[in-house]
Amino acid sequence: MNKINNILKSKKTFFAVMMCIGFSQKHFAEAHISGLFHFRYTDGQKGADLNSTAVHNDSMGFSIGQMNLFIEGDISKNTYYTGEVVSDLYTNDREERPFRLRTASVTMTNLWRYKSNVEFGKFDTIFGSWTERRLPIDNALFSAPLAYSYKVHLSPNAGFISPAVRNIGNSDIREIGIIGPDITNTGAKLFGRVDDTKLSYAFSATNNSLSNSKDTNINNSINIAAKLHWDADQNTSFGVSASQGAYLNSLSILDPASPQRDASFGSVLGTTRLNTSAYLQTLLGGYINYKYGRLQLNSEFISSTFQVPNLRDDLVVDSFYVEGKINFTKEFFGAARFDTLTFNDDKYRLNNTLTAVKWDDNLTRAEIGVGTFLNPSTLAKLTYQTTDFDLKKNRKDFDLLSGSFTVIF
Repeated sequence: MNKINNILKSKKTFFAVMMCIGFSQKHFAEAHISGLFHFRYTDGQKGADLNSTAVHNDSMGFSIGQMNLFIEGDISKNTYYTGEVVSDLYTNDREERPFRLRTASVTMTNLWRYKSNVEFGKFDTIFGSWTERRLPIDNALFSAPLAYSYKVHLSPNAGFISPAVRNIGNSDIREIGIIGPDITNTGAKLFGRVDDTKLSYAFSATNNSLSNSKDTNINNSINIAAKLHWDADQNTSFGVSASQGAYLNSLSILDPASPQRDASFGSVLGTTRLNTSAYLQTLLGGYINYKYGRLQLNSEFISSTFQVPNLRDDLVVDSFYVEGKINFTKEFFGAARFDTLTFNDDKYRLNNTLTAVKWDDNLTRAEIGVGTFLNPSTLAKLTYQTTDFDLKKNRKDFDLLSGSFTVIF
């Protein structure tokens, strides 16, 4: 019955989108529709892709990675709408394949004396610089950087959850990315350029944190984000970003045997009630983009701090990557990325114990690839990726080889 409901839900979403598209084509002459189809072959080992249980299961095979449908159009002279429907098909589970509305927003431009713009709805996050290169047609390599793809495993008791515990289906375990894989938020955004300068800005107020972004607010907090971007010249730009919001709200029923549970966030509640404190995630980041001739470089540093139940101190993870792309010809290019995640203070102590517990393992990823445009609408890529986890007595790297085609229509 659940499968039938999911299939019907998926079809209803798809038909609703098609009806909206038909309506927009009829009523708005400026409506534009485009799409993207991503097909790939992968061969690698478990752990090569970080969400290995759903994405890569230690076997070779073909997959339709993703389908995207984009629509945009003018409502009036200074108002336009945009939307994106996506179906992620990486998994073999049919229940994970519905069409869904990734973004849907309306933007009003040239408001007030400073000609600011306001967008409301569901839109790309303003944090960082990866959103500009997130699509397979723009991403020269296999996957997103670790900050946008790695999943942190946190339990209500804080800290790292071993794979054995994850696999028993513990509903209290929360798997969240440092920045959610959709890289979207629901709320309102103010953005624009400061007069005629090279400085642009963006501010947003949205539901939940970037790591746990939901369409509705489930975490008792509004996420506030800000971004400043400077275009130094035609070849160089850089910026800084900040974000803070709640990634965790209610805990499991409080354990009377642990009287200091949640002591850092207020008095202990009764054993039959849920704690409604908002545990915050704070992100700080900076990036730089550079072009010189046929060479393109992108680099980003992100630090994420989690407030965690039962913990005296916050948990901090830092991410850094640098990637480069060189165009040998107009159609043929090569690319590489070096990527790290560092878990600061990976040995922590709970409030009610002196025992040190490990949070997570540092990891390093390297990736190289080549690509060529077979025609203006079709990109073929071949990439090799290796991931090294900083584990004692573990000398094994997790390798992955992938070939893909991305078609624009």
